[in-house]
Amino acid sequence: MRKFTLFHFLCFISLLFALSGQSSFFSQEYFVAQSLGLFLLSLLLITRWTYNSLKKIEFISIVIVASIANWFSHDLNINIPLLNFFICGGVFLSLVAGDSDEFNFWKKAIISISLIQALIVAPTLIPTIKAFFPIFNNEPLGTVGNSDFLAILFASSIFYALELKISKSWRNTIILIFSLSLLATMSKGTILVFVLILLFKRWPRVVCYSLFPIGLIFTFLFSHSLFGRLQLWITALKIWKNNFWFGSGTGQFSSAYFNANKELMNLNWYKNFFGAWSSQVTDAHNLLLHWSSEWGVIGLIASVLFLSFLFLSLKKSKEASKDVILLSLIKSLYTVLIPTIQGLLTLCFALSDANKENSFIKKSKVLPAVCLFSILTLSGFMFNFVSSQYFLKRGLILSKVGYFDSSLENLMNANLLYKNDTNILLTTAYVNSRLGNCDQATAEVNIVSNLRQDMDSFKRGGHILFDCKKYDKALRLFSDIHLVFPEHRTTTMKMAWIYYFLWDNTTAKKLAREVLKLQPRRKSFSDERNLNEANDLLKLITNRHR
Repeated sequence: MRKFTLFHFLCFISLLFALSGQSSFFSQEYFVAQSLGLFLLSLLLITRWTYNSLKKIEFISIVIVASIANWFSHDLNINIPLLNFFICGGVFLSLVAGDSDEFNFWKKAIISISLIQALIVAPTLIPTIKAFFPIFNNEPLGTVGNSDFLAILFASSIFYALELKISKSWRNTIILIFSLSLLATMSKGTILVFVLILLFKRWPRVVCYSLFPIGLIFTFLFSHSLFGRLQLWITALKIWKNNFWFGSGTGQFSSAYFNANKELMNLNWYKNFFGAWSSQVTDAHNLLLHWSSEWGVIGLIASVLFLSFLFLSLKKSKEASKDVILLSLIKSLYTVLIPTIQGLLTLCFALSDANKENSFIKKSKVLPAVCLFSILTLSGFMFNFVSSQYFLKRGLILSKVGYFDSSLENLMNANLLYKNDTNILLTTAYVNSRLGNCDQATAEVNIVSNLRQDMDSFKRGGHILFDCKKYDKALRLFSDIHLVFPEHRTTTMKMAWIYYFLWDNTTAKKLAREVLKLQPRRKSFSDERNLNEANDLLKLITNRHR
């Protein structure tokens, strides 16, 4: 790259948001700022690619036609993780078609952004100051929102930092900071794969001979995680078996997983072997199984082709890019990679470096035209999506301070912009319940339970119905959660109260005692409250009998 321009500055800012832009300004569920950053980055790159590849009249014609088509995209309802995947495809193509010397800019950009995160994450290794930094379940979040996503950034940055042409002392310092930050994430799988890749480069025989004992040690130390993966994969296979040809549908894995788990928990061998597991899962933690379960046979073929492309790209890659692709290839077989923007973008840059000599992409005039038309057409949908999440966030803030009428106005705007979003619908239902519009709140919960069947939707919907005293309807939702995840204290406690209000004291007492006996694998901020409620309920039942 000859010089740093305004274009590169805008790309860097977009990349900064895409890799680390979790913002409380938006709804946290979708990491909206990251999706927006990715979209803007792709828009910049694809526009430059098309402008340089086509004649001006062709470029202007595409912009005009796409602007017209844009009006029809406003009412689309697209799965955001799937959209991000295809947007990253456009980023990959535009990078391959661009200046081959530009890769150094992207490499340094990733390292710079990762250093910012490292300065937030590395200090969490010091117990006395850990509480001052963003953490969840004792794991650092940085401004990314997930410790495993951070681990992908740090591992990739170490690979690239090893090739930095700077003084040895500075390079070693940067690598040390990244290494400490990677350890702080406590992402066991990423750390293990990262270490094995580094060792294999230097001592391949030692690594090959030690894989079996390392596997045994890892199985022994982290059997909980491994059993969780095994349970998840068995359930994913059942989903695919039930929907072999066409799958359960895009973005429907969490619902299919919850429903499949309800069936499996009725099998004694399954229940006794695995026990209870949380059913709030949105990914099969295996690319082959996830795409197969959502898209059937087409998903299986697509995943095999995609993984084959990664494998073939390994042979054409330089050292750092090869390591990043290998890390991504292995992680895609045991954890969440493709839905994460961090995993997608780091993989995109590595793949573009590996395929930069692809003459077909460089010479093609159809590809840039199609990519520009698509990204401009989808800009209307993206604007609606981002705006809806902004209104959702405003609605949430207003509801927390008791301005329910104003909150409802914002939520109605959000629902108009992005229809059938379960998060918006449930928040609207909650506000309606607080305003006394219980019939409307119940109708909205019913819509959500038809759109999505998972632990989060049923739990939030059940609480709203409980507050509206729709006990029979709430009990149906809570009972499904209790079947697949009986160790969830809050659900069990709510069921106990419902049976108490329905004058079934025997069942209420049984469930309250169950709450006191439960030993959940994970601590929750609501544990103490549930234990106190269980004791209070038992006293009420005793007094009712007197």
